[in-house]
Amino acid sequence: MKKLLVIIPIVIISLILIIMLFKKDNLKKEDVQGNFDTQFIQQVHSRYANTNYLISPYSVKVALSMLRDGASGKTRKQIDDLIGNEAFQKVKINDQLSVANAIFIKTYYQNKVKKDYTDFLKNNYEAEILYDDMETPEVINRWVNDKTDGMIDKILDSVSKDFVLGLINALSLDAKWQSVFECYNTKKEVFTKNDGSTLDVAMMHNFFNERGHYYFDTGLAKGVILPYEAKDENSLEFVAILPNGDIGSYVSKSIFDEITKIDDNKIEMISENKLNVYLPRFTNAFDLVDFMEVLKSLKITDAFDSLLADFSNIMDSERLYVDLNESGTRASAVTYFGLDKASMALAPEKIFEIKFNKPFIYMIRDKKNKEILFFGTVYEPNLWKENTCS
Repeated sequence: MKKLLVIIPIVIISLILIIMLFKKDNLKKEDVQGNFDTQFIQQVHSRYANTNYLISPYSVKVALSMLRDGASGKTRKQIDDLIGNEAFQKVKINDQLSVANAIFIKTYYQNKVKKDYTDFLKNNYEAEILYDDMETPEVINRWVNDKTDGMIDKILDSVSKDFVLGLINALSLDAKWQSVFECYNTKKEVFTKNDGSTLDVAMMHNFFNERGHYYFDTGLAKGVILPYEAKDENSLEFVAILPNGDIGSYVSKSIFDEITKIDDNKIEMISENKLNVYLPRFTNAFDLVDFMEVLKSLKITDAFDSLLADFSNIMDSERLYVDLNESGTRASAVTYFGLDKASMALAPEKIFEIKFNKPFIYMIRDKKNKEILFFGTVYEPNLWKENTCS
């Protein structure tokens, strides 16, 4: 069984759209540390602790970067302060990963949206520029369906009458392990939850002794790095992290330093080193329903305020701002935010064994530049069922 039994396929859509007027409220400021990836992870975890969640820091970063390039003044500075003002590292598209960007413009605004902006997105993000009357969301849904190989057939049921433009980053993954977990090695095992209760889960098992497979121990957590099959050097890897203590404390206090320590402390499975891994099957379907609030807590506020937002690099004649729409989503993890008119209201050789039989963290990242494409938690894996290979 060569398909990844854990979380594949996965699709992340970051879509910028407008639906309604944002009402200002008091923002909850929380302490965060590190770069955008870890700040974003910490904020999501503070809201969804003890829940299986799945997010894509990379997809959000790309969408914010496209938005930033249309912003000016304080609006742009707030985005720069969060994601940096340098170009993000692009991941390579291969047989495992699909990355696509697009800007959808309402035909009425075709001559009002600045050509410099659309040309910049086209040249720097390889974004498709698409025009439509936007009376229905058909053109957006059709594009998403095509770019995700039909894994998502629709993400919107309707569009606002004041729709101006939409930016989309679609990130999809369909990968195979370099060394597969054979189904006949999947057995019933006990998984202990945070509250001490137990579950009988489907525990996969494999024994690794080849390059590209790593074990690590940072002092605060142990884990493994498992590569996906690749036809060239542009490959991805799965990182599973088992904190010694509580996941919440680990993420809120240590995740920034720990991500660096993983590569500083990894031991490759070569020579006599062998890795014995027990990893439960799991699935993750998650909608980040308060995505806008996460960004606001990270101090991106002006973009959501119709009086303060400055997107003059997109248009001069209309005042634009960003808002969120939750309706019509059809993805494992979907985030929406949008633009509208403001007038609208090496170690000794030995065997390393690790069993992920309690809550753990995982990442899927680009092997070369270490961009975190997906980050998730597993508090409850898939339950054991008889005839698991059928």
